[in-house]
Amino acid sequence: GSVGPDIALPDPQGEIISLSSLKGRQVLLVFRASWSSQSLSEIRKLYALYPKIGGNSLEYLLVSLDRSRDSWLSSVNDKNAKGIHVSDLQYWDSPVVASYHIEQLPVVYLIDEKGIIMGRNITANELPGILGKND
Repeated sequence: GSVGPDIALPDPQGEIISLSSLKGRQVLLVFRASWSSQSLSEIRKLYALYPKIGGNSLEYLLVSLDRSRDSWLSSVNDKNAKGIHVSDLQYWDSPVVASYHIEQLPVVYLIDEKGIIMGRNITANELPGILGKND
């Protein structure tokens, strides 16, 4: 139940996107990388849920720990990609690693409308139940 540290990283077009700019909406904060097979598997499941749970009240913010822009963009340009994608291409040296105590990928946080961390290590299978969208 603490406030999530702010993140301000560039999107594929170079625009800086901050976590704090999404206040007022729930955020699914996903730390991932194109080289992590576990990340890619979980991301596919999260993308499949987006029509049911994403949109105005919940936004996906996907933070990539890639170091290659080409690798990152190839995963972002997937036709099924959803949400906002950002990366500083600093791999494990990115400041977000320390801020969010990331030791493996993927790591998924649920952040409420006020920026408070509501859960960590949430899986795609758990998410609809947590959000009360199990229909």
